[in-house]
Amino acid sequence: MSTNHPSPSEDSQNIFEPPPVSETETHDASHYASTNVPQRPPFPTATLVLGLVAAVVAILVLGANLLQWTYDPAIVGASILAGAGFLLIIGGILTHRDSSRKANS
Repeated sequence: MSTNHPSPSEDSQNIFEPPPVSETETHDASHYASTNVPQRPPFPTATLVLGLVAAVVAILVLGANLLQWTYDPAIVGASILAGAGFLLIIGGILTHRDSSRKANS
């Protein structure tokens, strides 16, 4: 059994470099750049929801330890997951609505 690997050919594509840009794509990009629409990154909805979930869990743990709260962990876990999913769906809808409004302007 041979361990010699064939050398890559000259015309093989490097997956780590972006594909070449054609002239039409360059023209389209310059057209969008000339509209002076400020480009901002999308709102990090998932980060916000993760932070809220962490805060709720921390409050529940502190309440259980310091204030002697008792609760059913299965119901609390299911409620947290349902709330997080609901917030992610609402955040996605609001982000899509905001981006489609900018596209129509």
